[in-house]
Parts: sequence; structure tokens; C-alpha cells
Amino acid sequence: MAITSLNPQEFSKDLAQQAINYVPADLTDEQKNYVAKKVFEFSLIAGNHLIERFNQQLDDEQARTIIQFIGEWTFHKNIDIIRADIPTEHWAEILQQVAFAALQVAIQSFIEKQDQTKIAATIELQVTAAYESCINGLAKAGVIPEEKVNEVISYSNVDSMAKESGGSTIEDEDKIIKYAAVAIVLKKMSKEKVDSILSNFSPEEQQKISSYLNIEGLEQKIDPSLVYQYLTELKKSVANIARPKITEVVAGIKALKKRFNDEEIFNTLSYERSVVLDYVETCLFESTSKALKVEFSPYIAKILYTYVKSKLAPQN
Repeated sequence: MAITSLNPQEFSKDLAQQAINYVPADLTDEQKNYVAKKVFEFSLIAGNHLIERFNQQLDDEQARTIIQFIGEWTFHKNIDIIRADIPTEHWAEILQQVAFAALQVAIQSFIEKQDQTKIAATIELQVTAAYESCINGLAKAGVIPEEKVNEVISYSNVDSMAKESGGSTIEDEDKIIKYAAVAIVLKKMSKEKVDSILSNFSPEEQQKISSYLNIEGLEQKIDPSLVYQYLTELKKSVANIARPKITEVVAGIKALKKRFNDEEIFNTLSYERSVVLDYVETCLFESTSKALKVEFSPYIAKILYTYVKSKLAPQN
């Protein structure tokens, strides 16, 4: 395994050009150019870093996927900070924190050979945590009003693009991504579980999904960003049905102490960002009432809890 054919400069140029094509039309030319510039800049930094430090631990396809994640999250969060009217002098620092968070966890996840869908969810968690940390920091510094924090954090270009594409994407293409995404997830499950889940689809859909289950190397044949987008929308649909209860999440994190000692927990989290460590530490060692005051949405907290459990479980 090695990175042999990746050209970070050319690949980053391609991502920047794609970014130009998807920048919202109402942005100024200066804003559009800034978005493309940052996508290129952080993608190139990521690519060079992978070649210099992880050349023998990753292959070309893994490296390209990591760089694409960096480029896409840089793009989306750049649009978000523009929409939120964040002062321009703070843009670069926010995007740097977002790109670093995504790169750090992406490298670790690929080296650990985690499932593609799990990697995407983990990156989203870290990006969201890093972004919210930056916004809260700006509020505490008086750059933006405290009462505007939730509004700023609520901007989501990912959601906006998903809604827009829903009306313009060719139906057949949309179904291909749907069937492939479901098949990729089902490949990791037992036959009994697969049969149970397939029973919820129509006979025609069952046949289509089953055909994708038989494709070797399906994960490498489908654009991971499209699969990620579909699974993200699916996750949000499920989340709307059952909103996570933050009290249950905090209780779950506290319960980890019954199965793992402090050293095991924090050794596992040693590479995580400080915002994640602080939240887990508060949930573990402080009172429930204090943990509930930490600025984490129920959805982010639920993802974090699931992530922490998945990291610890293999050690048990």
C-alpha cells in the first residue's frame, strides 16, 4: 500500500473548479473566488501532508477520498460563514480549524480501516464540533452577539444543496445512489438483518438492492460523497422521528465508567480535539446538571456518544 500516482496540485485544482460550479449564484465574484481559493489551498495542504507523512499507510484512492472530504467541508463551511455574516477577518481561522479537524480524524479513520459510512459520520461530528467551537469562541470574544449563536450554527449549505438537488437530480440517478448506499450498509450486516431490512422495501426495490449487494468492490465504484449525502439525509429523517434525549446521552457516557477505567477511555480519545475531550470529561466526572449545560445539541451529543462507544468497544 502506498500513494503513487496522486498529484495534489492537479487534484486540488479540479476540486476548486468543481467548487466554482456549485457556489450559490447570489454570492459576489469576490466571495466565489475566495471559496475556490480556500478549497484549493486546504486540499493542497492535505494532499502534500498525506504524501509526506502517510505515504506508506494509505493508497491513492484513500488519499483522494480524504482530500475530497477536506475540500467539500471547506466549501460547505465557507458558504455557511458567508451566509452568517461572520466578519471576513475570521473566515480563514474558522476554515483552518474545520479543515484540520476533518483531516485529523479522516487519516486516523482510514488507517484504522473503519467503514466508509462510519468515517463520513465521524468526520461530520468533528467538523461540526470544531465549527461550533469557533462560533462560540467568537461570541465569547464579542465578535458576534451571544443570542445569534444558534442562528449562525443553524446555517447549513449541505442541507440547502440536498434540498435543491432533490428537485433537479434525474430520478434514475437518485435511485442508483439510494440503492448503492443501502447495499453498502447492508454488506456489513448478517443475512437475518439484511432480510429484515429488505422486507421494508417494495419487491422491485428489493431486487435492485440485492443486485448491488452482489457487486464486488461497490464502495470503490460509487462516489463516496454522494453516498455520504444520501446517508446523511436518511440519518436526518430518522432523527426527526426520534429526537435524541440529551439526558439519556449523558447517562450513557457516564455508564462507560462501569465498563472501562479512566486510562482506557482517555487513551482512546488521545487524538481527539479538546472540545470533544472536554465534553466527555464533563459528562464522566461532573454532575448531570452541569453536563446538560454544555453547549451541545442532542444530535451532536448522540453522534459523539455512539462514536466514543465504537472506539472503546474493540478494546473490551
